[in-house]
Amino acid sequence: MRRVKKNELEKHRRGRISVKMTELYDLVMSLVGGDSRNHSRLDKNTLLNDCIEVIQTLLHVMREMPEVQASL
Repeated sequence: MRRVKKNELEKHRRGRISVKMTELYDLVMSLVGGDSRNHSRLDKNTLLNDCIEVIQTLLHVMREMPEVQASL
């Protein structure tokens, strides 16, 4: 009984994490005008790598162009 409850809780936890990862990907892709509709085919590693790449690029742009950072 306890094992079944634990498995069910873990399944829900993984589901919530997947939803949040999808939300993060959609948000990041909207920042750069990317198409986020095909993310269902991406594995979690690819999804996170894409997000990191976009965020690193934005950070680089902000460091190179202080006027962009000031406008935020």
